[in-house]
Amino acid sequence: MRIQLKRGTSAQLATYTPVEGELVVADIDSASPSLVVGDGSTAGGKIVNIPLASLNYFGSIAVTGSNTITAATASEALTYTGDGLSISANDSTNTVTFTNAYKSFFGLTDVDITSGTEANDMVLISGDGSQITSASFTEKASAFMAAILTVDGAGSTLDADSVDGIHAAAFMTNDTVTTKGDLLVATASSTPARLGVSSDNDKILISDSTTNTGMKWGTVPMNFTWSEKNTATFDAVAGEGYIVDSTQQAVTVVLPASPTFGQQIKIMDGAGTASTSNIIINPNGNNIQGSAANVTLSYDKATVTYTYYNSTRGWLQDLSGIL
Repeated sequence: MRIQLKRGTSAQLATYTPVEGELVVADIDSASPSLVVGDGSTAGGKIVNIPLASLNYFGSIAVTGSNTITAATASEALTYTGDGLSISANDSTNTVTFTNAYKSFFGLTDVDITSGTEANDMVLISGDGSQITSASFTEKASAFMAAILTVDGAGSTLDADSVDGIHAAAFMTNDTVTTKGDLLVATASSTPARLGVSSDNDKILISDSTTNTGMKWGTVPMNFTWSEKNTATFDAVAGEGYIVDSTQQAVTVVLPASPTFGQQIKIMDGAGTASTSNIIINPNGNNIQGSAANVTLSYDKATVTYTYYNSTRGWLQDLSGIL
């Protein structure tokens, strides 16, 4: 039997086919040299497996009573003592590297799970320390979701459609409110509904048990929108106040033809000339204080507020000024 010995680098060995029985030592000057034997046909030869029962080529770290290892000061370092595993830290990249010095001996390769096709995969390691490839195992997020859905639902210990035991159908979405100013109010126990914002400005929210939400938009009491008038006649609008200038002529104010309960209108003699140029109030087919006749304000600085009551009494009149 003939034994031949050679040495070289891994790159040289990859392109060389040792003859049968020939031993080749690769990378003898490195920290992880390897020994191969030739069979006369295999490029690079075959790795020689030498049983070393007294060595533990793999190691593990266990932390008792905690999920993290914390350094109290910058000078502290994480160290590990074992036959085959070493740990190093890189402050610039904030990484910790676990290195198996015997990976070349066993023909193992590094496993990168931070980029490429392996990113976000579940990576399994077999008993000999090598990676179980995706050809034999694939379990990504979609597979996990499919597995979860098979046991999801009422009565299971897992219900992905619930939050604190309340099903997702019980929660309202953004589609419930459609307009700026919309409110959510209860129509019954655990039954919220949309209360749309009033289409008119200067409205307030008031209670009303006759509506399904128990609320409605109402007029702000005594909240008038003011304007100045000096024309011979003008139509008054409920909820508005008018400062009238009758210096040049008498002014006729025509009240709304179809008022509703509680509507108000306010009129003031702004120029203080109503005694010489009267301000005339026309009820426009309704009553004022139970009378269908016009009311004439014939005293200076007159101020009057009209509040509609009903078809009999009509507008209730509240006068003030210099009589």
